[in-house]
Parts: sequence; C-alpha cells; structure tokens
Amino acid sequence: MRLRLHMNESPYPPPPLVSELVSRYAGLLNLYEVEELEEQLLDELSAYAGVERENLDLYAGSSEALLVMLALAKALGLEVVVAHPTFFLVYELARSLGVRLVPVRLRGPEFSLEGEELLKAAGGRLVYLANPNNPTGNIVLRDGDLLARLAKRARMVFLDEAYYEFSGVTFKDAAVELGNVVVLRSLSKAFCLAGARIGYTISSVRAKELLARLRPGYEVSLLSQAAALGALRSMDYVRSVVRRIVEVREWLRKELLKLGAPTPESSTNFVLARLEQPCDAVSRALEEEGILVTCLGRWFEELSHHVRVTVGRREDMEAFLRALEAALRKA
Repeated sequence: MRLRLHMNESPYPPPPLVSELVSRYAGLLNLYEVEELEEQLLDELSAYAGVERENLDLYAGSSEALLVMLALAKALGLEVVVAHPTFFLVYELARSLGVRLVPVRLRGPEFSLEGEELLKAAGGRLVYLANPNNPTGNIVLRDGDLLARLAKRARMVFLDEAYYEFSGVTFKDAAVELGNVVVLRSLSKAFCLAGARIGYTISSVRAKELLARLRPGYEVSLLSQAAALGALRSMDYVRSVVRRIVEVREWLRKELLKLGAPTPESSTNFVLARLEQPCDAVSRALEEEGILVTCLGRWFEELSHHVRVTVGRREDMEAFLRALEAALRKA
C-alpha cells in the first residue's frame, strides 16, 4: 500500500463511536433526513464551536462551501481576492466557473500577508483567506481589528479554518457578529473523517441564508452526519490525534532541516519543505518508492522547489525521510 502524504488526511482511523453510529443509522438510508440525528449533531457542534445553532450550517466538506462562495461571486459578478499562493482548489474552481481571482502575494520566506495591501485590494469584492494557509502552513491573519476593517471594505469575507484544531486561531465570534464574515471548517483533519465529506460554516444568520439560496439541500448524507456525531462525542480521541501529529510535525521539521530542506513554522497537519532542486524529480523518485507527496511546482511557479508533506505516524515519517534522502542524492 502506498504511503499517502499528499492529501492532508489523518493517519489515524475515526474514533470507534463513529462506526457504531454509522451502523445504527445505515438502515435509514431510504430517507433524505432524520430530524433527531440532525438535531443531536447541531447540538454537539454548537457546544464544540461555542456558537448558537442558528449560526451553523452543515456542508459536504469545506470544499463544497468554497464552491458555493465562488457561485455567489459568479452570481453577483464579483472578483475574489485571495492570498497567493493558497489552496489550489480555489484556482481550479474559479477557472471552471469563470470567476476572476485577484491575488495578494505572500511575502518573504515566512509567507507573510501585508494587511494594507489586502485592504486596498478588497474594496467591493469577495475575500478568501485560508487561515492557516494551505500550502504554506502558516497563520496569515491574527489581527481582529484588521478583519473588522476588511469586512467594512469587502462585500463578504470567507475565512477557511480547516486546520483550526491544529492552530487554535479562530475568528468565529467575529463571523457571528459581523454580517458579512463566514468561517469555513472541516471534520476531515483532526476528526479523521476525510472520507465522510463533512464540514460546516459559522456566520450570521443573514450570511447563512444568503449562501443557502445557492444550495439544492440534503448535501450531507445521513451516514456522514452520524459519523460527525460520533467524532464530536469522542473529543478525547480527537485531542490525542492532534497532540500526536503536532509532536511528529515538530520532530519532522528538525529532521528535514538536517537534510537541507528547511520548513517554515506550520500550524497545520502538514509541512512545506524547500528543496535545493526542483521538486518534480524528487517527487517522482519518492513515488517510485510508494511515497506520495505534493510537488507544488505543478500549480505555483514560485514554489517549484517546494513539496508539501502530510504528517503521518512517526514510523511513516521515518520511512519518508529515508526515501527523501535517497531521492535527493539521486536527483
């Protein structure tokens, strides 16, 4: 079996309660919805996120929320401001929908975002920020005052907090209070549910209703809802997964530095490593050994020497490092 270090999936299985609840609700798949299940899930999610149920909405992964964001931009004839580079899917979906992106480039080896440049670009447009950012791994927005100013200039601001459990940085309170800020989150990473395709948004009721108009309904399956409920009722397990991944991530960064592949600080479940040579030959050599990583030169010319590596178990990363050292000698 290949070592999947290219998809930012969890290396750990879901909590045991997930399987139990999925089995319990499998016999109800003839129905579009089970109100009791959705009610329980929203109660658990409300308690976890620290916001009222009316400020939550379920999505088929945060990627579906991205698609709805871009559909809104298309419907309103608006451009979307993004920190660049950011999540590759935003570029692909925008191109498919004919939505123009306005990039604000991240600066320096730490990929910092210039607030005034962002504010200048935001006027009358939608804004999308992944925070922490993918693929760079860093937090690009920490300043609540900057967000408030940004919300005044932009039509809407979308903050992708897919890696919130690893960063601990959130603007969920601002999303509730400000009418045009939407936080996107995912249960794919820390909750070990990538295959369930479930995420959620936090926003004002007005923003939630606006986005709901662009959705057909019933996107999140009963089994995905059951899986999410099981994961949210297993927070000790989730916190243990996050702790183990963070420990291995920081060890991995030190080992990569020894190999001459430094990484900036990461607040996610992956690292961005800079190689001395273009990444394509190295990633091919790794693939020959059954190890998959993301060569970012495929999407970003300025990251042609960078690979993004998902953090797995310690033994997974030891195998990766051995293969990387051999690949670097060969390339």
